[in-house]
Amino acid sequence: MRALSSRADSRSRPNGFSMITRRQAPSASHWFGTDTLARDVFSRVILGAREILNLSGSGTLLAVVAGTAIGLITAYRRGWLD
Repeated sequence: MRALSSRADSRSRPNGFSMITRRQAPSASHWFGTDTLARDVFSRVILGAREILNLSGSGTLLAVVAGTAIGLITAYRRGWLD
């Protein structure tokens, strides 16, 4: 659910850079720690999950629209697909 919330809700910037916070272990301020470029891993996971959910929702919507259109056309024409 957190991935569906707004970008302002993330704990820290997913692409933020700070030499002080490089390669930190998980803590209260960085739940999954930081990577070698000092980016918060949790924020990057949430950002990636948001993109995947948007993409999968769009794909599902496209499949439903296309399937409905094909079903309506074949039912109306009563062709060999029916």
